[in-house]
Amino acid sequence: MERDVPCPEATMRIDVKTKHVELTEKLRSYAERRVHFALSRLAPEITSVTVRIEDVNGPRGGADKHVSFAVRGPRIGNLQIEETHIDALAGIDLVADRAARNVTRSLQRRRALRSTEAHVRRAS
Repeated sequence: MERDVPCPEATMRIDVKTKHVELTEKLRSYAERRVHFALSRLAPEITSVTVRIEDVNGPRGGADKHVSFAVRGPRIGNLQIEETHIDALAGIDLVADRAARNVTRSLQRRRALRSTEAHVRRAS
């Protein structure tokens, strides 16, 4: 029986980028902490996470902080998770939680597919 065994010394690179939003130390460190907290148990499966924060409405206000995560890894491919919220920090929280669920779901689908393929090979 084959098993996916993650590499314990794997590291996850986190990049934070902004557009029309000042990248303060507080914002950068908050984004990095939230990504690490949400995805650290999945880090062996993730090579990089790019966090993008954009102010889409400018000074007009409203729900205008667009937050997106691009999560990459050899077994999960490229996952893109996005959210628009009035507050950048709250948007980061929402996207981080969704990213953890999406990565977990992607890995579960991959394992289920491999399991199904193994059963088909044995039956043939």
